Amino acid sequence: MFDTSLRDSQSTAVTGVAPEAFDFDRYAEYAARQDEKVRRFMAADSGVLVYRRFRVAEVYGWECRDRELSLRLQLGALQQSMDYAADMANYLEPWYGIGIGAAAFGSKYIWLDGQAPAVSDQFESIEEALAYDPAPIHTTEIGKDQLAYVEYFLDQTKGKLPVSFCDIQSPLNIISEMMPTTALFEDMYEDPDAYSELAYRAGGLMRDYLVKMRALIGDALALPGHGFASSLAMTELFGGFHPRFYDAYREARPLQPGYARRRDLYNLYHLLNHLNLFGGGYLGAVRSILNRY
Repeated sequence: MFDTSLRDSQSTAVTGVAPEAFDFDRYAEYAARQDEKVRRFMAADSGVLVYRRFRVAEVYGWECRDRELSLRLQLGALQQSMDYAADMANYLEPWYGIGIGAAAFGSKYIWLDGQAPAVSDQFESIEEALAYDPAPIHTTEIGKDQLAYVEYFLDQTKGKLPVSFCDIQSPLNIISEMMPTTALFEDMYEDPDAYSELAYRAGGLMRDYLVKMRALIGDALALPGHGFASSLAMTELFGGFHPRFYDAYREARPLQPGYARRRDLYNLYHLLNHLNLFGGGYLGAVRSILNRY
């Protein structure tokens, strides 16, 4: 069980490293070895791939508003990760909260001392949200700050380290940040078509934003195998994105044969995590996957 008295029970304590002190050559050699392991795993019919994630508590807390501190801590984590014989390389994550998608609908961040940014409710119902004219995410305050975060990471590392997208939220998660959860679920039950329309809009806005972020990151983009080989699979776990997102993903990065079969195995970890954190509501999904394998 997680120790709830800790700020982040999954985190690793690290010492920050300045960009000019980071050993980029050593990381390049290390990542090349790990990437080859990933390629062999993806081409095989079965096997096990071990990932040792170095999650730094401050990066996902109040301090995320300080991009210089976040980068130094993540570089320290990358440096430390190279001492472990895992199979996948860690990467940089320009994490700036989970309100990126909700920002298109007018949501703002609420900064409380010691806490990750909360997101302000904007609506009381799906009907209200549908009546709102959303803005492209890259024109919002949160969206601009997130892109500036990415630019800073790229500038300081000269594009020599893999950088991921922002914390991508599913349409359901985006909508849940915009209104009280109880009201959302009641409206989903009463008018599922209205929810589907709102999810379509939210997913499309996120997809358009990611296209801009993809162009910004360029060749430094963290790929499947940099940390989470299951990244795409998890997007399908809780609602999924707009079909255009998956079309664009497959165009940019064709999927290896057998993805549909591996997807459930990738998501098993996340379901087990949710079972541990939130209880028996996830037990059926876990058993379903285990019974098939």
